[in-house]
Amino acid sequence: MHIIDMHTFDYSFLKDMSVSTAFASRLARIEGMRSKSASFSADNPDTARDMRELSKIMSTRESNDIEGISTEDSRLLGLLTGKVKPKGHSEYEILGYRDALNKVHEGYASMDVDEDTILDLFSTLISYTGEDPGYKRRNNEIVDKDGSGKVLKGYRTVPASQVGESMFQLIGAFNDARNDMGIPNILLLPCFIMDFLKIHPFMDGNGRMSRLLTILLMYQEGLDVCAYVSIEAIINQSKADYYEALGQSGEGWFEDLSDYRPFMEYMIGVIFLAYRELDRRMALCTGKQNKEDRVESVLLNVSIPISKREVCALIPDVSDTYVELILSRLQKEGRIERIGTRKASRYRPVTKR
Repeated sequence: MHIIDMHTFDYSFLKDMSVSTAFASRLARIEGMRSKSASFSADNPDTARDMRELSKIMSTRESNDIEGISTEDSRLLGLLTGKVKPKGHSEYEILGYRDALNKVHEGYASMDVDEDTILDLFSTLISYTGEDPGYKRRNNEIVDKDGSGKVLKGYRTVPASQVGESMFQLIGAFNDARNDMGIPNILLLPCFIMDFLKIHPFMDGNGRMSRLLTILLMYQEGLDVCAYVSIEAIINQSKADYYEALGQSGEGWFEDLSDYRPFMEYMIGVIFLAYRELDRRMALCTGKQNKEDRVESVLLNVSIPISKREVCALIPDVSDTYVELILSRLQKEGRIERIGTRKASRYRPVTKR
């Protein structure tokens, strides 16, 4: 049990927490699907590599978009691949997330869940913007605003003077629970993320940091669907539900009266949807994948308009001419549509209504 001010960091309730039949079924289905990704990667190495690269691009775009940080779709891939120089604060923030996300994807196995790791990830996140790399030095508040910028509602966070101790206690409680064989780690993950967001340890970037930590913990718990399907994209697509679940679970947090279930159920739902999407993609990729299948997979699963050159960059062993043939066929079949003309042409999947 770890206590700070009016909140107690204690995850022992997860040992005997009762769950609904539907929730238990969803957990069981996740468990049944989680072993598939390893065999898929071994059997389809080229397609798996393409999916990993596409997932990182989508994750960088979507996690920043949740916070209102964006750039023109026509610049995004060039920016992320270093072919376009950044301009403006938002693009530098996007690059910071790219680098931090790469650090997680590539180094998760050797990263401890401790203050050093969290501060290092945050330092990477804000490395292009010159912000203070440490914990917040003054109090801040989470606010909801309407379209005109008027504040509708404020949410209390941990005072700056207590952030260091709060993070110490949070991490201690998390690692105690993680080492307790009676606590399911998949349920511990959303509890840790929610508590991190209630502490709100940084002046800015807390939401993006929470998603980086989500990816880190998923990897470490063997939930590597995050390598192939963008978790951030699923959250962005259900952003209203995300904030509603956070708000519901955060009620009474400072008085130890909060109910973790709404956010827990939301995040387990996100993980389930990611595995279901991976399962769908794997069903389309049974057996050895040829270049045509791989080009189709990129074009039909991308969530932003993509150019021929960018497709070639994602699949470097495929020629420009071959990509042109696939683009032409998919357009004739009505599965993708072209935006722009000539050199500015980009393509996106056709959304069926």
